[in-house]
Amino acid sequence: MRTACLASSCCLIVLLLSLSSARAEEALDLVGYVRQVLHRGPAARGLADELMLSRFDIAEKDHLFDVKWVPLANFGASSGTGDQRMGMEARQEMSGGASVVTGFTMNRLYQDAYVLNDSHNMRGYVRVSQGLFRRWGEKYNTILREKSVMQDRRKRVLAEKKRQELIVTSVQKYLDLLLSIHLTATNRQALDRALQNLEVARSRQAAGLVSKMDVYRAEMAASHAEDNLREQERRRRQTEAALYEEMGVDPPADAGGDLVDKRIMTLLPIIPEDWQQHLLVNRPEWIALQVEREEAQLDHFRAQRNLQPDVAVSLYAEQKGSGDSFSNAGSLDETNWAIQLEMRSPLDTLVEKNDLARANIALGRLRREEDRLRRLIPREAREGFDELQAEERRRHLAQTRREHADQALDLARVRYERGLGDNTELLHAEESRVAAELDILRSSVAYNLAAVKLARALGVLDLAWLHQAATEVKGETGRVKSEG
Repeated sequence: MRTACLASSCCLIVLLLSLSSARAEEALDLVGYVRQVLHRGPAARGLADELMLSRFDIAEKDHLFDVKWVPLANFGASSGTGDQRMGMEARQEMSGGASVVTGFTMNRLYQDAYVLNDSHNMRGYVRVSQGLFRRWGEKYNTILREKSVMQDRRKRVLAEKKRQELIVTSVQKYLDLLLSIHLTATNRQALDRALQNLEVARSRQAAGLVSKMDVYRAEMAASHAEDNLREQERRRRQTEAALYEEMGVDPPADAGGDLVDKRIMTLLPIIPEDWQQHLLVNRPEWIALQVEREEAQLDHFRAQRNLQPDVAVSLYAEQKGSGDSFSNAGSLDETNWAIQLEMRSPLDTLVEKNDLARANIALGRLRREEDRLRRLIPREAREGFDELQAEERRRHLAQTRREHADQALDLARVRYERGLGDNTELLHAEESRVAAELDILRSSVAYNLAAVKLARALGVLDLAWLHQAATEVKGETGRVKSEG
């Protein structure tokens, strides 16, 4: 009995330890949260679905040049003359512009009132049609497949752009939650200090050292701090719900655990030494534009080729046999062949000329877009460096302001305790101290977000960059200024 109780106690301890460790693992750091969003979030799954659909398009275009087996069958009942047919046909479109059809059929004619001569027929045939002028050559006939491949490449590049934007928004939401957590803690500390100041004011007023106005001011300050804390807790719940939504998971029933790691670490921007030489080719917008221009050039080539006449030469040959039964028709002793030239396009080329004009307009639009990106991308990189350096200056300024606020608060508290004034100066110093603390938190969050946006502007933002920026030594942050 004691052994069973001991075993059950050990199992209970192990279960509690596992639950506590699992709860500890639930606190996600920045990189872990972004990784989960990129791998399991609704937005990431939507991108994966789009890329899968794009692969389907390529497979369909490849299937255009595969051999297609078509059964030929005709069975039924009719009054008077009727026929029945059975056979198989193979069709294939060639990349060079030829169309090949080969098959074998068996036909039977019947008449209710009469006996028909040679009612059974069998034939094997081959039909080859080769396009000339317009449809001659592999480049023209494989345009649909090449365009599907280019569209798949462009979608993948644009998906990378969306992933970078998703990283930026995920980092921003994560930092917003961290900021909300720290603001809640700061407001709670401010409320505690306001309540302490209220108790001091009441005790000093009871002793006749201060007037009733000090108590009123302390009560208003405590009420204001309580309202700030309540509002900040509401914002924290909203930002936490936004993080759960972005991960695509339901919030837990119990709110006992922490969703994120509460530390606000300083990201180190990893700037490649040759970022200026590779700035354009690293940006997904630029790569997607180059792919789109290749696609537009294919459309322009097809529009030019469509101005030529669509002429085809066809060759047909068959071996045929007839008789009163299929055994007699199986001799296939009759040979037929034909060769002909076919004109497939009308003399009116208005539609083709309009298509060529549209292709020229599309190429012109892409050239203008290329010039715009050539100006925009370097400007965004320069603005990213400027913003990062500005946030770094604001962070240092906020730290200096907090030091001054701490000194002013200590001085105001000493003056109040010595009876050199009322608590107005103390309350103002307390508000300045809280504001300085909030400025430090906001500036730290803004600096990290500016670092991520700079990586986005340089086209190097991905999960590996974020992991490296979060684990690099803080002493190397001076490299950002020299690179900028």
